[in-house]
Amino acid sequence: MKITSVQNNMNFKSGLTPQILALEQKINPKRTESYFKNNRYCDWLDFQRLDFKNNKAYATACKLCFNIFKEFKNKHNYVKGVSAQNHVLPHDIYVFNYEDLTKQAKAGNPFFQMNWDYRHDFDKNIKSFDPGTIFLSNRFSDLEHINVQMDKNKKDHFTSTSHFLHFFVHEWLHSIQQKIVHNLTSDLGQGSYGLSTEIYQEKKLSRLERDMVYDILGSYAAQNMDRGEYAEVFAEGWTKCICEALDKDCMHFKKDPLRILKTLPKEFQKLLWKTSDMEITYRRKNDNNP
Repeated sequence: MKITSVQNNMNFKSGLTPQILALEQKINPKRTESYFKNNRYCDWLDFQRLDFKNNKAYATACKLCFNIFKEFKNKHNYVKGVSAQNHVLPHDIYVFNYEDLTKQAKAGNPFFQMNWDYRHDFDKNIKSFDPGTIFLSNRFSDLEHINVQMDKNKKDHFTSTSHFLHFFVHEWLHSIQQKIVHNLTSDLGQGSYGLSTEIYQEKKLSRLERDMVYDILGSYAAQNMDRGEYAEVFAEGWTKCICEALDKDCMHFKKDPLRILKTLPKEFQKLLWKTSDMEITYRRKNDNNP
């Protein structure tokens, strides 16, 4: 599809503009990898496996997300009392090709996802990936195709927005949440990271909560999963608020995302804050000692 045809049929609600398409054409994925690794917001353990597979669309989207989360951090100190240096960039980003997946990972048919634990079954060429790595399937070659997919997802009531950055912001939020908890536990010795994430992922929505999530966020966040119901409401809910608050440049906000949240039903606001609070666990679940 030519840029001119996109301009004539542009859905500006989805965020993709001719200016962003021009940015996509100019971006150098390898330079973007270096930019991420050498940025002052980067922790020394971040981006050990960073690989965009020379995908211009993904490099563009991730660079825009970096600017979005820098701005969001400046608006809201969402980790009070803890340095926010490590809470702007994800832990790692890895674009994978289908042929590089192990047999087990192929059976799962992954798309875009973030891992909470060490992954040993994702890429047969790499021994393991650290928790907090964002995996991006190399199935989209350009932002126009992502835009079309997101339009379809919104029409099908699968996701909460049609924004072309939706999936990227969603996974970015997962990774930022993971890094915050990991830093509070591993770095500061305030609890168990593994047990904290396990308990969080096992929390379930009530029937009324699930119905509300379906109405406001769509079927993806409301579907009955074995694990991670709270995590998906957290990521999908804040993705909706962030994407709907973005300006046309997709780097700054025309509104504060919290103002978007306040337009939603109060019961949903309470639920989103509840799912955003990932408690630190200090002892084993079967340990009855105080």
